[in-house]
Amino acid sequence: MLVPPLSVIRQKLSNPRLAILFGCLFLVSQLVIVYITIPLGSDKLLQLQTTFSVATFQEILAEWRAYDILYLYYQHYYLDLFLHPLFYSVFLGTVLALSMDFAKIEAKYNFVLFFPFVAGMCDVLENGMHLLLLANAEFINAFTVGLSACFANSKWLLCGVCIVLVVYFSLIRAIWKS
Repeated sequence: MLVPPLSVIRQKLSNPRLAILFGCLFLVSQLVIVYITIPLGSDKLLQLQTTFSVATFQEILAEWRAYDILYLYYQHYYLDLFLHPLFYSVFLGTVLALSMDFAKIEAKYNFVLFFPFVAGMCDVLENGMHLLLLANAEFINAFTVGLSACFANSKWLLCGVCIVLVVYFSLIRAIWKS
């Protein structure tokens, strides 16, 4: 199968209806995930995702086991394993493409449209690693924890870059209009 040129991808993603649809799906899934994971503590959840420390990773899991809430971490994967990354990747991709069109950004910068989807892939890989580590404690080591942290930190970095680009492109257009 041939991959369409980036200009075609940008054209397909520059769809306000698609942005609204996936924005709503992302929002609903995010709210459900937050609802499920509130007892885990957002600080601990973020720390578990981004830590390179085996000791920290194991301490957080042990704390959740002690409070009998580890099952909530498993439950959030019903959405977060594949669907949530898909929802936010398409949403970020559409908003990014729309903001690029809005600001009349040259086609040579279309490569940034890959960022949301690479972030989503990193999220799926991180989630898969965490499920593996939860089910097989003997696999928790410096390599596996570090690898999952690399995926998580890359995801957060790329999502942040996408948001900054959307704001930047929107500001460019607003400045040009004035």
